[in-house]
Amino acid sequence: MSNGNGTATDILSANAQEFSNALKPLNEASTLPPDCYTSDEFFNLEVREIFSREWVSVGRADMVENVGDYFTIELLGEPLVICRDEDGEIQCLSRVCRHRAAEVVEPGQGNTRRFQCRYHFWNYDLTGKLVGAPEMGEARNFNKEKICLPKLRVEVWQGFIFVNFDPDAEPLAPRLAPVSEHVKNYRLGDMKSFIMEDGIRPFNWKLLMDNFMEFYHVMGLHSGSHDPMPVHLSRAEEYNDAYVHSWGHIPGALDEYKTLWSPSGAHSPIPPMEGLSDAEMQMGQFYLVYPHTLFFLTPEIVGYYRVLPHAPGEIRLTIFTLYRPETITKVSNFEASRQTAEASLSFINSQDMWACMSMQRCFQSPLTQRDRLQGRLSSYELPVNNIARYVINKVSNGQLPA
Repeated sequence: MSNGNGTATDILSANAQEFSNALKPLNEASTLPPDCYTSDEFFNLEVREIFSREWVSVGRADMVENVGDYFTIELLGEPLVICRDEDGEIQCLSRVCRHRAAEVVEPGQGNTRRFQCRYHFWNYDLTGKLVGAPEMGEARNFNKEKICLPKLRVEVWQGFIFVNFDPDAEPLAPRLAPVSEHVKNYRLGDMKSFIMEDGIRPFNWKLLMDNFMEFYHVMGLHSGSHDPMPVHLSRAEEYNDAYVHSWGHIPGALDEYKTLWSPSGAHSPIPPMEGLSDAEMQMGQFYLVYPHTLFFLTPEIVGYYRVLPHAPGEIRLTIFTLYRPETITKVSNFEASRQTAEASLSFINSQDMWACMSMQRCFQSPLTQRDRLQGRLSSYELPVNNIARYVINKVSNGQLPA
């Protein structure tokens, strides 16, 4: 992981007034200043104080369903492989060979019983232990039993795979106990995932967090596509340091079966899940598990956005859709129905991507930087205020300089 150039005190002092503005109550609060979206120094501070210490999501457990299944990612410059070992446990291992630092597995996914470096054929088992090192018999004091690929801590919550660089971090699940209780009817841990979109996006990770969680933009950006879930019926939880929760109501969902998954707002190609309450049948719910795990819940489909920050103005974004196993087996021509429903999501997502890219370009503009722009927030932007509060508290360890 990269190291910051400026000290935390320098960065926090330079933005003390702006952070104070962002920490005010919602009816007085402003957004974070432009530097928080464009500065290398601030991004490196986030890496040190947030992403190096918090639980970050890297995928879904069903992506490594069988022993030997694996997929690779790059997280904060670290090449990693996620796999399921012989005991059925999910591992997160470094892909860097302990010999001469070549990759033990190249980017991609597959199934294997060994990770073998192409350079000199050193190979490792699914827990990272070195099990083969050709022609090393004459090396003195060489004991392959003591050599292992570095690994990160792994925790699976509701089918999401989380990893942590900090060996002393507190477990994740207890912090999310209220969420676990709230989403139990959806049976997230049983769901099967499909990749809808995957690629590099040229904007800061926080812009997507803000956009995903607030409903204020629905009346403008999504006019005509989110009409079944109007902004005036949206709500959000007050601040806590584990997650953000916002939700919108879909009027008439029970009687007229309104939906987000068709252009007309009715006749979804995917049926609603069984076992949901009447309230859940009339809601679209949105969660951010800090710092960057986004998922939404609708009566028919669950969506998951895997966000891997690369730089102040770049992320790798993979959008997954999640379905109950019985939906996959019972819906006739499921693949065609899935593609029809996801076309609606893809259209909505394209609008969100435009907004995030537009904001990133404009945050970099000379006038915006000069004026240290901080926009005021509406009553529907509590999630934005919550996210700013979380980021500031984490990068400052709760101790802003005077």
